[in-house]
Amino acid sequence: MRHTVTLALALCTMAAPVSAESTAPTDLASVKDACWTSATSWETYETCVSSASVTTFGPGTWLVGTEIPAGTYRSAGLTWDGWACSISRLAGFGNKDGELLQYESTWDPAPIIVTVEATDLAVQTGDCEPWELIDLPSPDRQAAAGP
Repeated sequence: MRHTVTLALALCTMAAPVSAESTAPTDLASVKDACWTSATSWETYETCVSSASVTTFGPGTWLVGTEIPAGTYRSAGLTWDGWACSISRLAGFGNKDGELLQYESTWDPAPIIVTVEATDLAVQTGDCEPWELIDLPSPDRQAAAGP
């Protein structure tokens, strides 16, 4: 396993880094791909992802403050092949009381809006059109949330 990781990192270092002149991706999947291509270590990959200006994300579980910024997000709703567009704000991953901060869902292709707080650990979503950042929290609200 160690050799596989070393080989993967070695292959990544041979790829050309993302040019500063190119249009930076704003969706999380593209940011992760671009960062992986230019990363020389796990640390540079994490730094690249956390410093990117991500404004959209799709299905999955995303860490707040590391992979996506806090703010208000909007989705067009249910995907054409989905069952129910859902999003959960999480304070933890242990299925304990209080770790599910908010749950929203829709069975319609209607817009859904959620505000992700800087104090949230993660957001989990599925069967939704991409989530787009529509408003960042005010500096006062970010300061109140703490580091």
